[in-house]
Amino acid sequence: MKIYHIVWSMIAILAFLFILTPYYRKKEERKNQNEREYFTLIKKELDQEDISDELIDAAKKVHTSNYIDTEEKLLAIIKEDKDSMRSL
Repeated sequence: MKIYHIVWSMIAILAFLFILTPYYRKKEERKNQNEREYFTLIKKELDQEDISDELIDAAKKVHTSNYIDTEEKLLAIIKEDKDSMRSL
């Protein structure tokens, strides 16, 4: 393989990555905004024992994995996050 094959391959890969970056950047910004909102709500409700519906909705946006299939598991994760925030 000659050097110009390597150079053109690298240019093609970089162009491809440059084209895909805006899509993944928007997705990452939405994820970061959801996490900021979630942890702000946790901080606001840190001293309260009950969990608001707004916090539950924010947690559903942040914790979207498949193993959280029931409301009880989601509430347990929220309580876990609250406890970790208290320890800070």
